[in-house]
Amino acid sequence: MNLDHCLEMLEPPRRIIQIGAYVGDSPDDPLYRFLTQRCNEDDCAIVVEPLFENCLRLACAYAYSPWVLPVNNAVASTAGKMQMYRVRRDANTRGLFPTWVDELSSLRHERFTDLWDRHERNPHIKQFLLENIEVVEVEAITFADLYALTGNKWLDLLVIDAEGSDYEIIQGIDFEHVKPRFIYYEHCLLGDDATRCSHYLRQNGYALTVFDTDTLAMQE
Repeated sequence: MNLDHCLEMLEPPRRIIQIGAYVGDSPDDPLYRFLTQRCNEDDCAIVVEPLFENCLRLACAYAYSPWVLPVNNAVASTAGKMQMYRVRRDANTRGLFPTWVDELSSLRHERFTDLWDRHERNPHIKQFLLENIEVVEVEAITFADLYALTGNKWLDLLVIDAEGSDYEIIQGIDFEHVKPRFIYYEHCLLGDDATRCSHYLRQNGYALTVFDTDTLAMQE
C-alpha cells in the first residue's frame, strides 16, 4: 500500500489536507495531478504553504480547480507569528546542487544542521545552506484552526511535508474529534521523534507502512 493506492481508494466526496504544498505543480508534489485531474466540485482539498510568494504560485497552479483552497500559513502547536528559515531568494546554486536545495524552508533551524547531518550528509550543500539562510516571519495556525476550514467534516487524507515538524503537527490532531483515514508524512527528518511518532500513531489506532523517507498511517 502506497500513497497512490490510497488515492485510488478514496471515493467522492473527498476531504484532503496537504501541509507543505510548496507551489503545487512541481515534480515532487504527490497530489497535484490527482487534485487537478481526478477531483471536482464535490471534493474539498486544502493545500497549505507558509511562504507568501510560494503560496501565490500555489494559488495560480490551482486557479482552475475551485475545490482546492490554498492557505498561506504555517501549522504549529500554537498560533501566532513564527520565524521560518529558508534559502535566500538571491542565492544562486549555479547548477551545482539539486533544484530542491533552493526550495528548502523550515520552522526548525536544525533542518540545516543536525537533521541535515542525519539525512542528506552532503557537507558542500550544507555549507552553501548555512551561508545563504535567511529568516522570514510567517503566520502560524494550529491544526484545529486548519481543520475548521473543512467545516469540521471528516478527513480522508492528510499529507505532511513539514521539513522536520511533522510530528509536532500530528501531535496537534485531536483524534477524539477528527481521525484521518490516511496520514502520509515524512519521517526521515524527525530524528529521535521518528520512533515517538510511530508509537503515538499506533496508540491512536493506526497501522503503519514505512518507506525510505515517508510513512503511511492507515486506520485499523
